[in-house]
Amino acid sequence: MAIRRLIILAGGFGTRLSSIINDLPKPLAPINGKPFLYYILEKWIENGITEFIFLLHHRAGQIIDFVEGEKEFGILKNCKTSFVIENTPMGTGGAIANAVSELNLTGSFIVTNADTWLSSGYEQMLDSPVNSIGITRVVNADRFGTINIVDNKIVSFEEKADLAEPGWINVGIYHLDSKIFLGREGSFSLEREIFPELIETNKITAVIVDTEFIDIGIPEDYRRFCDWIEAGRAFKL
Repeated sequence: MAIRRLIILAGGFGTRLSSIINDLPKPLAPINGKPFLYYILEKWIENGITEFIFLLHHRAGQIIDFVEGEKEFGILKNCKTSFVIENTPMGTGGAIANAVSELNLTGSFIVTNADTWLSSGYEQMLDSPVNSIGITRVVNADRFGTINIVDNKIVSFEEKADLAEPGWINVGIYHLDSKIFLGREGSFSLEREIFPELIETNKITAVIVDTEFIDIGIPEDYRRFCDWIEAGRAFKL
């Protein structure tokens, strides 16, 4: 597990959750007295991550204040942290390309979302081949769209079908090579531009993770995570 660097996509507007958390950015959504970001940082640190790069836009200052506080007094005191702030939204791919350029990043890194909880799978991603996507099987994939795999290679993505059917879904954690972002500028999507290119050249691997997965981006799932934490993590998400 040589890779200890994690890029965190935390610049989104969180519009679907804004009616509940008001002026807070989504990663700081309050849960039992602590922001959601605290819980996922705690999990990442437990799994050996020591360097965190936060990609920010919406209400970036609030997230920076929280992280700096944890750096000085809390769970990040033994970790390295840095921030890249987008002047305008750049999309998931554009944000990473911008960070690679600004921080002169080389080699590979793990990328994840600041609004997604995984109970496990981090070690698998740290040990995975470069250019991999973490996936898991869910009973109802209608919110996410599905992934088709052959011999652990991703061959296609299917759009959301609004059908309550089981399927493999992207859980929002990736092991990526910095080289695939070199020379790219502006706003673009990781999912719609980078991944299809990698599929076309048969260069993207599916890493199956057996994990509890929740995206707090909608009120229903945010409340479900709150209930889970408040119950002492006593039931499955």
